[in-house]
Amino acid sequence: MFWKRGISLCLLLLPMTSILKADFFKWDVVVYAEGYGLSHEVFAVREAGTIWEQGDWICEISDFWTTITSELLLEGKTLKCQQGETERFVTVTCDSNNRGRQHNSFKEQFSLTNAGFHLEPEDRINSAYIRLRCYY
Repeated sequence: MFWKRGISLCLLLLPMTSILKADFFKWDVVVYAEGYGLSHEVFAVREAGTIWEQGDWICEISDFWTTITSELLLEGKTLKCQQGETERFVTVTCDSNNRGRQHNSFKEQFSLTNAGFHLEPEDRINSAYIRLRCYY
């Protein structure tokens, strides 16, 4: 009787395993649509997929991964923008290897990890700039 309940519970929870995921860091994309240093928008990254579009450019987040060991936490994501055959991308990896850290209980200030690119590198002054960043 017990094993039937156990199997039923496992079968009930099995479909949920594909939707469960953990982001140990906060992730967002900062878009300077009019050029770097000018007005910007911040988009929180919650799932893979398209995050921003401008003209023919389509930017998306992909390649989520996490590695946890006894003393190290690594998490990475990729920001890719594409216009026809032209593609620009950057991968950011966040790490946390402070053994005394437990969910930022002491409100430590952790530095940002980020990387970005201009959509049109030939015209850096007027080109949109896209940045992927993470922080704890």
